[in-house]
Amino acid sequence: MTDDVAGLVLANNIRQTMAISLAMARSKQHHSEYQRFLTWLEANEQIDRDLEFLPNDDQLADRINRGQPSWTRPELSVLICYSKVVLKESLVTSDFLADPWLARSVTNYFPEVLVAKYPDAVKTHSLANEIAINELVNDLVNRVGFSFFFRQMESTGASPADVIKAYVVVTQVLGIDVLWQQIEGHQPALPSATVIELLHILVRLTRRATRWFLRNHRLDLNCESLIAEYLEPTAVLLKALPDLQKEQWRILWADERDDLLGLGVQVDLAERLAATDSMFMSMGVVRTAATMNMPIQTVGAIYFELGEFLSLDWFMSQIVALQPENRWQDLARESYVDDLESQRRKLTASLCSLSQDDLAAISTWETTQHELISRWKLMIRDLRKVPQSDFAMISVALRELLNLVDGSVEYK
Repeated sequence: MTDDVAGLVLANNIRQTMAISLAMARSKQHHSEYQRFLTWLEANEQIDRDLEFLPNDDQLADRINRGQPSWTRPELSVLICYSKVVLKESLVTSDFLADPWLARSVTNYFPEVLVAKYPDAVKTHSLANEIAINELVNDLVNRVGFSFFFRQMESTGASPADVIKAYVVVTQVLGIDVLWQQIEGHQPALPSATVIELLHILVRLTRRATRWFLRNHRLDLNCESLIAEYLEPTAVLLKALPDLQKEQWRILWADERDDLLGLGVQVDLAERLAATDSMFMSMGVVRTAATMNMPIQTVGAIYFELGEFLSLDWFMSQIVALQPENRWQDLARESYVDDLESQRRKLTASLCSLSQDDLAAISTWETTQHELISRWKLMIRDLRKVPQSDFAMISVALRELLNLVDGSVEYK
């Protein structure tokens, strides 16, 4: 059993080291977020910058002006530690054992042989709730970053406990755990920079999907019920993607896949990572199918046919490619992603009420909304003429899409 305990400790240490590397690799892009997190800790009297030898705002600005990295690994290590401490302290009154999915995390703390031999003793341990909190927080921070929970709270107003719950739902529904382990299995064969880039793809997906559940299931964030509701339909939909997706998506997907293959990633993993945008969109399809009481494949066919017809997958790629230069642009990009997903979902529901055949639904809808559809397609044509869309362009285009959606919903 000694070796089993050592294995658990080493696995946690490896994840913590990777967490530092992930944070360091994205320190330039996420500098503002890191700085806001530190300021938030300070404002809540959770940290003393001078005591921890952390830079003040002027020092951070000076580093950037000199072209130096804004953060060092030791500084990020300190922030990771404080993130875990603060998050755990904020959860001490939460009863995670009441949710079977959260309670399962207790078993991750003990060696498998001990869990197998004394399952009841493990589950009824006097510190079971504290162990669950410890395991869940360590997993979240080590994988998706020390500022993840802060960013979700900042974007959605959610509580730390709700962020944890949404994160657990996402990791199970989208199979993040399996993909993460696959990437870790590539480590001996790939450069560390490539592994970090692959992990960041999952971090980005997890961020977006967690925010989706926080926005769409704020009042019913129960891990067991949400996983039961989304897990199987999502798996069915993702398995059917090759048949449901259209030409424009296949082009974008193939480009992403080929880039990953060029980095030395195995084919099956490259194909799955290239489809993360569709993995994010799948949750909206599942929810629409449940709302309309229709088969998931039927709704999926209309959803993706609509995306092809209006070039929505290409438009999403333009949003994701935006490079925020400050907090407000960062929040704007998030809202653009959320708005596009929401409007596409509403439009899909509207078309589902017209026909259960994707082409027939599009045809019927086009005859009634020809003018608004033409305006949208003209907007997309103009956007395709510029090398890269900017925030103003995306904002105006989303307003045009909203007009189209409102007109279609009113017609319905």
